[in-house]
Amino acid sequence: MRTEALVRAMAADAGPVRPMWRALLAAVLAATVAAGGLFLLAIGPRPDLGAALMRPDPALKQLFVVASALAAFGASLRLARPEVAAPGGWGWALLAAPALAVAAFWATAAGTPVALWPTRVAGHGILPCFAGIGAIGLPILVATLGALRRGAPARPGLAGAVGGLLAGSAGACVYALYCTDDSPMFWGVWYAVALLAMTATGWLLGRRVLRW
Repeated sequence: MRTEALVRAMAADAGPVRPMWRALLAAVLAATVAAGGLFLLAIGPRPDLGAALMRPDPALKQLFVVASALAAFGASLRLARPEVAAPGGWGWALLAAPALAVAAFWATAAGTPVALWPTRVAGHGILPCFAGIGAIGLPILVATLGALRRGAPARPGLAGAVGGLLAGSAGACVYALYCTDDSPMFWGVWYAVALLAMTATGWLLGRRVLRW
């Protein structure tokens, strides 16, 4: 049998392959609904959620984590391909959410007396923020890495790091529905730190899990 015929025969036997974007999207959505649903069932969303999202600061908080999740999803898809070693244009997209956080932080700080800065940054609790985002984000990270294994990333650590950012951002999207710390001086610092922790976790796990 000629090589071309053999390749065609093997491809026919393999059957249809699920597109990578569908596999990753399904994994992230399923894990987010499961983990986030359990979190909200146990604790519940903030009581004024509908009204809060009509105000600038809570809306910016949600926009920050949604923008981060979308950029990380696009970068994860690109890095899942074995011939790709860099996020390309998605690298610039990944900077949009941090730029929003920095701008919102300093715009708020400029209108806040310096004596109140520590109170605004501390909010009502830093540890619940880390614990909440981590509790929701870790199951999403497991599902994300499972999906990324289908693509054989050329740089497992980098793909895992971006996958960690995706998982943390998805978890933060849910946690933000509960969190009442709306000041950009709070979420611009501590949400960002929590996402960095999830990114580092993804990098550590990705180096092992995504190696091929």
